[in-house]
Amino acid sequence: MSNKTITQKQDERFYTRAQVDSATIVDTDAEKSFEVTFATETPVFRRSWEENFNEILSCLPEHIRSERLDEGAVPLLDNHDRWSGVKGQLGIVTEWSVKNKVCRAKIMFSTREELKEIWGDIKAKIIRSISCGYNVYKYIREVVSDNSIPNYTATDWEPMEISLAPVPADFRSKIRNDSQVVAHDVIIENLSPVQNVRSNMEKETEVVEKTTTNPQPEAGSRSATPVAPAVDAAQVRADAVKAERIRAASIRTRVASAKLGEEFANDLIERGVTLEEASNEIFAKLAANDTTPAVRNASVTSATIVVDEVENTRKAMSDALLHRSTPGSVKLEGKAQDYRFMSMMDMARACLIAKGEKAYGYSPNELISRAIATTDYPLLLNSTVERTIRKTYEALPVEWKQIAKQITAKDFREKTGIAYDGKITFEEIAQGGEYTESKFLENESAKIKLKTYGKKVSITRQTIINDDLDVFSKLPSLIARGAANFQADMVWGLLTNGTTKTPDNVNLFHASHGNLAGSGAAPSETTLSAARVAMWKQKTLAGEPMPIAPKHIIVPIELLTTVEKLLTGIVASTTGDVNIWAGKLSPITNPRLTNATAWYLAGDMQENEGLVYAYLEGEEGIFVDKEIDFNNDCVVTKARLDFAAAAWDHRPFYKNPGA
Repeated sequence: MSNKTITQKQDERFYTRAQVDSATIVDTDAEKSFEVTFATETPVFRRSWEENFNEILSCLPEHIRSERLDEGAVPLLDNHDRWSGVKGQLGIVTEWSVKNKVCRAKIMFSTREELKEIWGDIKAKIIRSISCGYNVYKYIREVVSDNSIPNYTATDWEPMEISLAPVPADFRSKIRNDSQVVAHDVIIENLSPVQNVRSNMEKETEVVEKTTTNPQPEAGSRSATPVAPAVDAAQVRADAVKAERIRAASIRTRVASAKLGEEFANDLIERGVTLEEASNEIFAKLAANDTTPAVRNASVTSATIVVDEVENTRKAMSDALLHRSTPGSVKLEGKAQDYRFMSMMDMARACLIAKGEKAYGYSPNELISRAIATTDYPLLLNSTVERTIRKTYEALPVEWKQIAKQITAKDFREKTGIAYDGKITFEEIAQGGEYTESKFLENESAKIKLKTYGKKVSITRQTIINDDLDVFSKLPSLIARGAANFQADMVWGLLTNGTTKTPDNVNLFHASHGNLAGSGAAPSETTLSAARVAMWKQKTLAGEPMPIAPKHIIVPIELLTTVEKLLTGIVASTTGDVNIWAGKLSPITNPRLTNATAWYLAGDMQENEGLVYAYLEGEEGIFVDKEIDFNNDCVVTKARLDFAAAAWDHRPFYKNPGA
């Protein structure tokens, strides 16, 4: 066998991860389709065979076995399910293309009735992750430097299937012992002007490594001694400090996962052991301490501990980022102290090291690309932005919820409110007699339909390299305030804009509704009494009494002092001096009440459907979603509102236009 080529067996399928391009969704009677990006040339860290390596899928057409793509034989599956036969196929790839080193495919989605819910989730951008399964037949192996991980560029590979996936498949994920995959040879060809041969005694093959070395001076050059580059001492010290912080944090994470105590971690850190040496000592310590008999499902407990520790580490890093972006916003405790001085780049490097990758020789761009593609780094950035959005959003006042009632919307179809307005008279039932059925008058004209609104925060490569912490403080806070203001504007606008229609196509406040004062006047005992009388005299559509007890008085800030005095109890010496309105109404004010004289009464919105609002069921309030743009190495956090508000009934409200 040539010393420049080796052959291995691939008996497992590899997977990429990407996303549905929501802008390309087509939904007509004739076609249901969308496009996906199923491969890019982003380097991906893998553990496989004899060594760790960075895999690069060459996105040149001549390097892709396209027979399946060309013949429409690449199916769309449900989460790589190849065992359900034709029922597991959701669609087919009909077109594909390569542009700017990006592989894209157009997928025709099935029109089967049982798949309508899945298609609806794709259109609603709930399902947006895809994963492409592929086989590799040839790699070009290259070692950039003595201490770097080799690059394996796949120059002969074949897409086999594309799947919708609830969680995007990790670049390093594989299905082992996959009976559906036929083992085949993978040629690994080494490109190397300088060859260092090492022998693999077990397989009796030679592996040739390529290394890029510094060029030697040519004969006749002025100096036979290479000139060492200038050393920036300050930078060297800074890099050493960063490396030590990351080493200490990684050791603490691993020791905590093994539950061996802080003293053991401190000892490893103080002795200056490497991460590999620390891992060996941790395993030895666990073996020495292990007196527990074998349990069949012990691996489940171990996995749970590791997952919890990963989440704890991510939470500690997030705390440190929030503390740096907004000092005092969180209290740094325990592990978070290890990350308090780390930049976003430092944390990306720490995430790679925790995965077992040597991350000190990478350029900033390469470091970010690898961290985003192969680690939990995107989750760290997204969760930090999300925490700021939620914290700000939940702290903002929501007076409008006191004047509107929440209803449930299970989907984006128009929801109809049904009000049973009929006259019911109880009748005497003679012994052995029958009950008679009442006839109801149904009012189905009250409707509401959810719409989607949103904004996003993008954490770009430039943001990470510049360590721009505004992305965790100012921008998320502005988005949270924007979401709160958007809802408030919509609901308050229904009350104040003067053009809101109720289901009978009449203005919300109108003389025919009996809820508009004939002449304006300031709040007083007399005008409040007149308003209460009007609300108590409301009737159903069938003419039955429907008295509404006022609960709130809604006034602009200019009238708040007057109303507060009016509602304050006094010690009266005579009956005529008693303040009958003391404590009877709850005052509400808001800057959106721009008419300085108009005021309103409102009933209890838990008992009445006057103004109503709705969120998508299960996503009440602001919903924060995550997305990774692998083409631009960008981590995106989307804040979304699936929200609607409408006026369903005039009777719970009364308006006085004021003096």
